[in-house]
Amino acid sequence: MTVIIEMMDRVDDSLADMSEVFAASERTYLALARDHAGLDGIVRDLLELAVWEDYGLLRSVGDFLGALQEEHANLAVRELSGIIADLRRERLDDQLARALRQKSEHHRHVGDHRR
Repeated sequence: MTVIIEMMDRVDDSLADMSEVFAASERTYLALARDHAGLDGIVRDLLELAVWEDYGLLRSVGDFLGALQEEHANLAVRELSGIIADLRRERLDDQLARALRQKSEHHRHVGDHRR
């Protein structure tokens, strides 16, 4: 997925071919990540990618987080809180705004699943 993101500045994606390739990669990655969400770094890597990705290619992270088992959902909240603290400290406002949106979305998904 990161290779596709790196290429976005260099290719004409007016036909959305790259975004479709990315979407297929995202589906595969999220399926693998769901199966291994408890492993060190998996959830944090995904959250950091979602915070730093500038093209709006990641479309399913919120749904992924909302479908996590409770222990992994709690891990995601802790990781996201750490990312938010880092972004605040470094005054990276754009990424901070994305991280805060991600956290809000995650809480909304969790609330929807518990009703």
